[in-house]
Amino acid sequence: MGMLTEFLWSMMVFLLAVRIMGTVLKLLTNKMRIQDNKIEAKPVEKASEEKEEKVLEIEMVQDMICGAHVPKHKAYQVVRDNVTHYFCSWECRQKFILSVRDESE
Repeated sequence: MGMLTEFLWSMMVFLLAVRIMGTVLKLLTNKMRIQDNKIEAKPVEKASEEKEEKVLEIEMVQDMICGAHVPKHKAYQVVRDNVTHYFCSWECRQKFILSVRDESE
């Protein structure tokens, strides 16, 4: 059994070596093809010197409780008397709701 095991291990190592060499050969061949087909990059001329810059405007709102400024699309909101109030966090929103409740009592 010992010789059979040694033979099988030898075959596995041989096949692994052949596979690795094939992969290395493919990589080298591809690298040589890429170098042969290299195209020099030429600077592209601008079609128009007066290109408009696109500016993304984000509307900011101020938290009534802590005074922090927050993007409107990320702010927590409460509508009271048809007026939307914006908050930076859930905690500030809750403080506002509690203060409104205290005022009404």
